[in-house]
Amino acid sequence: MTSPPPERPPENPSEPPRIEPDLPQPPSAAELRARALAKAKHLERDRALHERMRIAHENGLITFYTNFRHLNRGGSPVFSVTDNMVPLLSLLLISVGLLFVSIFAGLGALIFTSIAYLFLLRPWIARRLRERTIRKMMESAHNWTVLWQFGGIVITLASNPRIGCAAPGSDWRAIARSFVAHAQGPGLGVGEHDARPFTDGPR
Repeated sequence: MTSPPPERPPENPSEPPRIEPDLPQPPSAAELRARALAKAKHLERDRALHERMRIAHENGLITFYTNFRHLNRGGSPVFSVTDNMVPLLSLLLISVGLLFVSIFAGLGALIFTSIAYLFLLRPWIARRLRERTIRKMMESAHNWTVLWQFGGIVITLASNPRIGCAAPGSDWRAIARSFVAHAQGPGLGVGEHDARPFTDGPR
């Protein structure tokens, strides 16, 4: 004897029938080509603007400021373990070695290490960090974009440090376009009035 089929639960008349959502359509070949072309134009524009900024730096028309604490840490594209650890560890090892010879000599070496780090090593690390940051930014538009998005960099006019552009909040392309629009010869012939909208540099 077969069992009767299970009863279906009564439908709720208050609920309207549901419509299945449409699946997103994949982009067409024309859309993909348009996106690729737009990306290529954007990259080419960035390379042209980066070249202008590079020439401006070579001509001494712009100045770079770097935030030591922001850039000198793990995860920074320009952080150097060698610069930060090798000199300090070398001095500490010498100090510890002197402790086995003489407590007074070891303590004196530790005090000297602390003073040397504050007044010699740290400024040396900061100088190398700034030089490395500028060198990396000048190498390519890609490096420039990566470092600009990371932040800790300010670009100002050499003639007026109050006029500048701070990363990552400011648009370096906008100030570069302003420079290019008034370019004279191989460099950037921009006056203070032309760059005045970009006044978010150091004060």
